[in-house]
Amino acid sequence: ELNLGSKQENLKMNVSDNSSALFENDTNVGTQTCKDPRVVTLEKRCNGDEFTREFEMIPRMKPTATFSTALLLENVYRNRFRNILPYDDNRVRLVPTKDNKTGYINASYIIMRTENMSQYYIAAQGPLAHTVIDFWQMIKENSISLIVMVTDLVEGDQEKCYPYYPLSSDQGKNVVKFGEFEIQCNFSIVSCTYVTSSLTMRQSDGSTHSVYHIRYTDWPDHTCPQDVQGFLSFLEGIDAIYRLNAREGSSLLRKKSKTASSTFNTPVLVHCSAGVGRSGVVILCDFLLRSLDFSIEIEVPKVLCDLRFQRMRSVQNLDQYRFIYNVFIQYLKNSRLI
Repeated sequence: ELNLGSKQENLKMNVSDNSSALFENDTNVGTQTCKDPRVVTLEKRCNGDEFTREFEMIPRMKPTATFSTALLLENVYRNRFRNILPYDDNRVRLVPTKDNKTGYINASYIIMRTENMSQYYIAAQGPLAHTVIDFWQMIKENSISLIVMVTDLVEGDQEKCYPYYPLSSDQGKNVVKFGEFEIQCNFSIVSCTYVTSSLTMRQSDGSTHSVYHIRYTDWPDHTCPQDVQGFLSFLEGIDAIYRLNAREGSSLLRKKSKTASSTFNTPVLVHCSAGVGRSGVVILCDFLLRSLDFSIEIEVPKVLCDLRFQRMRSVQNLDQYRFIYNVFIQYLKNSRLI
């Protein structure tokens, strides 16, 4: 059983919590200091002696997990890493083909829930050269309209993700083909910390499917972004695409509806290289900031535990865990300045 300390020690943040004197002037430096009690609590917790223990107490995976399909001899080579596998009970199941008889792909359905809100994701490893067709089959069968990519194709001298989409929108360079799937890049928009692209998937039967692709551009494996504000801008970019696709949105810049429940069940596909570290950070931040916007109480360790019980080892290290707290802190400070 996960022991996260007393109720008083558990981190709870409620947007409806009002406080007077949220800012005070710091006469020594001539700037405003945020006095939001939630920010003070977050900063104290993040820098406290018990923070490491808090992270280490969270189970890395579901105790009852099984991986029978992922470990089949015919599927082992489809895994980028031998120790990062999807659970049997919530793995993405593709329609079997002659080349993939079990319909296997290293990807997991993720449902993040509170009492009155659900958010749907797929966390996946970055495609390998021999799993690109499976990757696009997954996009087709799950009606994916947004891909969030948080890895470079190559980092150092190691391939982290096979180039599964056109890297240019220039005529003559904007189309790639994998089996029956032809992928065209219609345009790309470069921002400070991310690139947004519009893709069209065409199949041999003439059918088409539109997909938006957003890639964070400065996040090496096992590390954290250096620019917290830039990462928040990235989340804003994700939310803008949510709204463009007629979704209620994730957290930032969203036009709130009367209820927090979403009627759109199409998952957002999030991938890095292994589909656990950086992908876990994105999913956790997106879901928790959404919860903040709807004044829903949250406990970060318990939410991460829930995520890990759906995708093993999500948020891989202490630095990534601390980064999530830093994102919250900056988000709350920004909210008080609007």
